[in-house]
Amino acid sequence: MSFSPTTVRELSNQLQGDFLDYLNELYDVELSEVFANAANRFLLEEFNGEIDEELEIELAVNLIENLRAVNVNF
Repeated sequence: MSFSPTTVRELSNQLQGDFLDYLNELYDVELSEVFANAANRFLLEEFNGEIDEELEIELAVNLIENLRAVNVNF
């Protein structure tokens, strides 16, 4: 059975909420760790390790919160 790209896109859009719920239930801890590691690594590379630790933590938290608000509701 073949579907048009538009039909596939519409179906995936309909499934998006259920998929996010699935991710939340099964992978919340793992995804949180990935986001935290990515934010820390990103900030380390951006500032070459020359940033106040408290500011780094605040920036990492804000980056993750913004990511979740825009893309994924974890």
